[in-house]
Amino acid sequence: MSTGTVMRAYTELEADGLIETRAGSAARVRSGQRLPDAVRRPASILIATAREEGLSMADTIQAIQALWMARGDDPDSPSAGGGVQLAPVDGLSRQ
Repeated sequence: MSTGTVMRAYTELEADGLIETRAGSAARVRSGQRLPDAVRRPASILIATAREEGLSMADTIQAIQALWMARGDDPDSPSAGGGVQLAPVDGLSRQ
């Protein structure tokens, strides 16, 4: 994933009020932006499994995006999540 794509994603997340960034500090999810338990639990399992399989966070996100798009959902509709557009899944790399 290119640096420009990452920067654009951070900029969009910050503009949407989902994260806050400070110079010299890591970006943090803003309080009040908690995922429902029904989403957080399977997401945690996905993260653990992806790590066990040697996938990077970027690869995992790209795979989720590809699966979401394969369903035929409009990525710009509120029900589809909209927002940040990531690079295609072509050439997933394992760490």
